[in-house]
Amino acid sequence: FFFQAEDGIRDVAVTGVQTCALPILYRDGKLEKLYLFPLELGGEDVPQNVVYVPLGIGETKARLDGTVAKMLDAGSVEKYSANPEYEGKSVVPRRIVIRAWHPDKQGSFNPTLEVW
Repeated sequence: FFFQAEDGIRDVAVTGVQTCALPILYRDGKLEKLYLFPLELGGEDVPQNVVYVPLGIGETKARLDGTVAKMLDAGSVEKYSANPEYEGKSVVPRRIVIRAWHPDKQGSFNPTLEVW
């Protein structure tokens, strides 16, 4: 199974103070940690695979990941990407564009998770 994702902060205007606030907001229960490539499918708990999102978004992402897992088990997908898109100076993604596909088969799964 292959995964590709963007890594690092995507907005060069973001300051270190904004970036440091994410774990604090997570700790205080205002944001939740979301893995772009799900741990259940082999993703790692590393900064390049983590975004912080408002509460409840993780549940929606988990449902989408469940669909991908079923497609993986059925052999209909082999590759996966989850790319967060940012707006302005926000360090919380505006949306996450997911794509699961098989290079040798037609069709793909392409949901967009709207975060805010």
